[in-house]
Amino acid sequence: MTNIKQRIKDLNDDPKSYRMRVIAPIVSLKKDANGKNSKERVAMIKQVAAEQCLSVRTIERWVDQYEQFGLQGLEPKYKKFRSDIRRFISFESLLDEAIVLRRQCPTISVVEIIKCLEEKHQNIKGIIKRSTLQRHLQQKGFSRGELLREREKGGTAFFGAYRKKLPMEQVQADIKIAGKSFCVNEQGMPVTPYIHLWMDNASRMILVATISDTQDNSLVLSSFRELVTGYGIPMSILTDQGSVYKSAAMEHCTSTLGVPHKRSKPYKPQSKGAIERLNGTLDKVLKQLEGMNNVKLSMVELLVKQWVAEYNETPHSALTENMGTDAEVTLSPKEYFYKYIEPVARPVDDIVNLAFTMEYSRKVLKDGVIHIKGRYYKLPANSAKSGEYVVVHCSLVGNSVELVQELTEEEKKENLSQSMYKFIPLYEREIKENIDFTERASDRSEDMPQSAPDEIKPTIQRLARRLYKDRDLYTTEKDFEEQLRKELFHQGPASYSTEPGNSSLYNKSSIKTDEDK
Repeated sequence: MTNIKQRIKDLNDDPKSYRMRVIAPIVSLKKDANGKNSKERVAMIKQVAAEQCLSVRTIERWVDQYEQFGLQGLEPKYKKFRSDIRRFISFESLLDEAIVLRRQCPTISVVEIIKCLEEKHQNIKGIIKRSTLQRHLQQKGFSRGELLREREKGGTAFFGAYRKKLPMEQVQADIKIAGKSFCVNEQGMPVTPYIHLWMDNASRMILVATISDTQDNSLVLSSFRELVTGYGIPMSILTDQGSVYKSAAMEHCTSTLGVPHKRSKPYKPQSKGAIERLNGTLDKVLKQLEGMNNVKLSMVELLVKQWVAEYNETPHSALTENMGTDAEVTLSPKEYFYKYIEPVARPVDDIVNLAFTMEYSRKVLKDGVIHIKGRYYKLPANSAKSGEYVVVHCSLVGNSVELVQELTEEEKKENLSQSMYKFIPLYEREIKENIDFTERASDRSEDMPQSAPDEIKPTIQRLARRLYKDRDLYTTEKDFEEQLRKELFHQGPASYSTEPGNSSLYNKSSIKTDEDK
């Protein structure tokens, strides 16, 4: 018997040629004297039908058509489909309504669409079939699979459902990992830059961009405090399911400020697709940095902030407005934000300080210290005994820790305020082991191999050139390239001095404010 795969391949060829090859052994045999099939011809028909997995009647019909009309008789004859007659007279208008329903909700089923149409138009009940409507939706490009695939690709056509109307109505946040093994800190040790972004959903404007070499609560909370103090309290914030966003400190901040905190579903980035798309745009800059060696973390921060400023001032394709005529105007995120921003509640300083300060209870250790946030703090003399519990106020941004104690009777008389407590600042205990480790690391760093600086990529040069020009540091192109190489790459072995460099690029006096401009 002929292989099934070979038969499928034959069927994909010209049907007329395939049928001729099948009946060729049969038509070569002659009929009997009465014009009927001889025994040899009947046996051959059965043999060919068995080999080709076809019925005997099909082979006989092909032979009769060939003997009457020649090769033209072997041409397949298909029934003509009259779609204009079979369809309902108002089908086109109903199809448009079905497309609108599928646009609003890409996951809605065809059966549910028919139910919605039948509920709206009582006279079409039972006329539209599921297979018919599904076929025409697929021909128009509105099948459920195509819409969901388009959504996963980040298409702008279906993310409009998640876009808010007014600035500060929703602010999205995400952490972007810049890459590994290309960046070093001020001491020359390799670090991984983490970029935390707060972006307005309606205007696509990047409100806050913070960079750190650690992915912890301080990175998120410091940027959140900058957002609240700089732009006011947003109506809601949207984040993913990261541990830094689900921490008790973040919950304390949002509940104190009265900010609804929404989280996207796990492994479903579609609900915050705006900032996910922004991460893809930022990748184009970061990938050019990843090809270099020994790039300073402070320089990465300057370049990212320069990119953020350019992004906010560049016209965005999602911010197109119709001016009443055929002409359309595309706004930048910064223009859209300040054009449609409404008055936002700005918290007083006491509320902000309360939101970013938490109260902890800690047990005093034997040497008169307490352990909090991975650090040891020394208590004042005679303030508490070993084994007792004390209450401390810890700042969520930074390492400020204060001991809370009740006022004595004499202090209550001298205290003019109504407070019954006093706050004593605590200082971190010096640990000899940390100093020894630093010295040993410094000794080892002298023998570390030093990577040669790589070629500076075009986008990095453009951002740095704009940065130099904004701060009046640009003279000639040659001087700019030499100075940029010194500022961008870490020079020499690892140094453990925490003092900032003397470069004019990092000098605060050289930074222009909006008032100076």
